[in-house]
Amino acid sequence: MCHPQRQNLSCFHSCVVDCSCRKINELEEELKVVGNNMKALEIAEQEVDNISHNTTVRYQYQLRRCIAQTAHSYTGLGDVIVQK
Repeated sequence: MCHPQRQNLSCFHSCVVDCSCRKINELEEELKVVGNNMKALEIAEQEVDNISHNTTVRYQYQLRRCIAQTAHSYTGLGDVIVQK
């Protein structure tokens, strides 16, 4: 028969192992959540970059068009002044 202190010690070790296993499982779950959040943030960042790039391209196009129209207007204005 086991010594009573050994039985208590064995029970204590068993409880420590159980608690440790539960804590490891909790931490693994938290790590999965953090990983999923990081993936979601990366995707959102890529979407923002795409939107920003598209907006920049659109504004550059509009700016070029305005410059071309302005240059064309000045060219036409010069012709009108010369003709008078």
